[in-house]
Amino acid sequence: MNSVMLRPIPVAIAVSLLVLIGFWAVEGKSEQSPPLCGQSIAETPTATVFDHNSVQELLFLRADFLLDTSGAERPDDLDGKDFLKSPCLDRYPAPAPGAALWLRFSIQNDTNTARDWRIGFSEYLYGSTILYRDDPQSEPLAAAGRSVPRQERTFISLRPQLPLSLAAGEKRTYYLRIAETWDVAVTPYVMSPATAYTQNEFASLVSALFLGFLAATLVISLVLFRHADVTNYQFYSLYVISMLVSSLLYDGWFHHLTESGLDFVLMVRAIEALFALCAVGYVLFCQNILTLTTDRPKWPRFFSLGLGALTVSAVFAVLDPWIFDLPLTLVILFLQLGVLVAAVMRIKDGIPEAKPVAASAASLFILITIGHIPYILTFHLDTADASTKLAFEQMSEVAFYAAVLGEAIFMGIAIAVRVNSLQAQRLAATAEANALKHEAQAIRATLDEARRVSGSRIAALETRLIETANDTEKVSLAPADSRFLDWAKELVQANIGDPAFGVRQLSAALGTSEKTLGRRLKQSLGLTPVAFIRQERLNRARDMLLIRQFNTVAETAHAVGFSSTGHFAKLYREAFGETPNATLRAAIRDHQD
Repeated sequence: MNSVMLRPIPVAIAVSLLVLIGFWAVEGKSEQSPPLCGQSIAETPTATVFDHNSVQELLFLRADFLLDTSGAERPDDLDGKDFLKSPCLDRYPAPAPGAALWLRFSIQNDTNTARDWRIGFSEYLYGSTILYRDDPQSEPLAAAGRSVPRQERTFISLRPQLPLSLAAGEKRTYYLRIAETWDVAVTPYVMSPATAYTQNEFASLVSALFLGFLAATLVISLVLFRHADVTNYQFYSLYVISMLVSSLLYDGWFHHLTESGLDFVLMVRAIEALFALCAVGYVLFCQNILTLTTDRPKWPRFFSLGLGALTVSAVFAVLDPWIFDLPLTLVILFLQLGVLVAAVMRIKDGIPEAKPVAASAASLFILITIGHIPYILTFHLDTADASTKLAFEQMSEVAFYAAVLGEAIFMGIAIAVRVNSLQAQRLAATAEANALKHEAQAIRATLDEARRVSGSRIAALETRLIETANDTEKVSLAPADSRFLDWAKELVQANIGDPAFGVRQLSAALGTSEKTLGRRLKQSLGLTPVAFIRQERLNRARDMLLIRQFNTVAETAHAVGFSSTGHFAKLYREAFGETPNATLRAAIRDHQD
């Protein structure tokens, strides 16, 4: 491996290791956040109070929590259970798969009017969230989540929302059961209906615009790639379609539009698999469009190793998304960084598509990194500042969408540059092919003209030779030919009524071969032996008709050796310009006159 190739790979590996350490640090901190805040047993339910002095638009839900590792506890099983109080106030440990998190909280309405609120969450993916009153016999007040059937959902929205209402001055305790989530922590809010509506509409609008952009990108790439190679289109289509379907799943559109709930674990595994397919399609497409397979043979080996690591990490992530999601994410970022380094190197090589590809990879890598910053900063924000934290989290969502949008825009530019380059190459090839075609046509015309002139000269020479030979033969052989023709005619006339008398019989009677007979008749009369015999028969038939030797044409035809009267009439008309019937009638009229 040359020195030029050696330099970027260690840089990519070093940066990737730094990213790996950073992500592990962030994830480790997020996983340990609730315990680090400290825990104590709650004697009474923690209350969230709304009064005249509070903004009352958005507050963290202050609650005590209980982790149900079996996932089988019911509200009436919670009496006597020790709920823990967390000073963090805003973050609670997420339940493991098969377990459940119970939140116990009180809402107090210290205003003079009845109020409605919504319980929402900072995170997207929840399988089941169910709200109960503090009553052992109570039925669920509200339910939301990806696994909840449509008819059981309180609201039809992308994000889970649970309503509750309190009269003026009323205080009430609730239980909130949370099961199946992909995040490491649960962050619930209490918000006004207007804020909940705005949050849901914002999420729906951004998601819909993003999905529409992906669909448009797929269609536009299909149109552009009609002028490019099919392999590139297949790789980029794999990337865009995987991103589109994974976004439909992650953002909740399948859940939003379907009647039945989704299997949460299966959905999360499908999202992991689709993320891996996105990375595969993206890397293979970039490898092809940068022509690394032909011009930079070392890079395909690098990406082959990277795709192998991606495959292994994807298999583990699909088997257990809660443990192996981070390694898959890091491998994907590592491959994106590799694409960025490769694109920068191809810029130095003068590849026009390399600049937009580099911008695309940089957009993905930088904006995804920026998208994680709000999660890091919100760990240190005042826990009472729920609006600020929610704004940071929304900014993070926008950063993730912007990463994909930026990638798609720059990649579209790269595709357009590639198509223009291919079209220019095709136009040049077409022009060269047309020039070669015109040159070939000119050569062919020259050859045809030479062939025509040569043919004319050869034909003239052959004609001259034949004429000379004929003149010589006529002078030296004229008496012999005359005797030969007279003898031939006498033999035909002698056998005129025999239909079987033909060329073979005539040549045998003359004592010569059929070939010699044909040559001598051709030289003397310009006729073939068949034509000579037929002419003698027709001449004899005309004589018979003129002297009225027979009363019918059929008798005459048979008399001169024709078995078919129709065939005789056809040959007679070709020879004399009239039918035998006409000749016979004319002869009868002349005799009567």
